[in-house]
Amino acid sequence: MTAEWFREPGPEIVLIDGEYHATSAFRIRFSDDALPILTVSYTGVLTRDAAGAIAFTR
Repeated sequence: MTAEWFREPGPEIVLIDGEYHATSAFRIRFSDDALPILTVSYTGVLTRDAAGAIAFTR
């Protein structure tokens, strides 16, 4: 079985208690048509590492 991932519009970025929280959503379609299309999301905190690059944690 295979799965295809489709990114939804976003990410949504919100400032909470001095931290930037980002949420990205995806729809997943499986090659087995008997399985439903799923929507999943990932949420984490945006930070900068020692070199100044943006990092996604949690």
